Amino acid sequence: MGFKPKFYNGNTIIYLKNIEKEDKNILQIYNIENKEIRGLDYDTSNYFLLNNENIVFIEKNSCNNDYTLYRYNVPNDYILPIANVNSDKIYYDQTNNIGYIALNPPLEDNKNPIIYSVDLGKLGP
Repeated sequence: MGFKPKFYNGNTIIYLKNIEKEDKNILQIYNIENKEIRGLDYDTSNYFLLNNENIVFIEKNSCNNDYTLYRYNVPNDYILPIANVNSDKIYYDQTNNIGYIALNPPLEDNKNPIIYSVDLGKLGP
């Protein structure tokens, strides 16, 4: 049981599961064929499929008021931190393999948000 489900491939579903006692959401990977569930113990606020091997997810850092962006290589079970950001507003353009991150700088006089783009294809394997 969970929310925000997506098919990773024909046999695998990825979704977020709420752990109510800990007040966090964890990323779950469910293999339909062998009914195996793998979970990542990160407080995940959002995620998207990068390609047929990688998932990008956003962890909410509870001690700080920021987030960490990670790339997770599913076949190799390898997690790579990409960046610390102060917003979980990240959007993915799958056609161009670009992530857009909306940030609000702490400057009071500048009320316009700044949007950065990140070429996710340059992250390596």
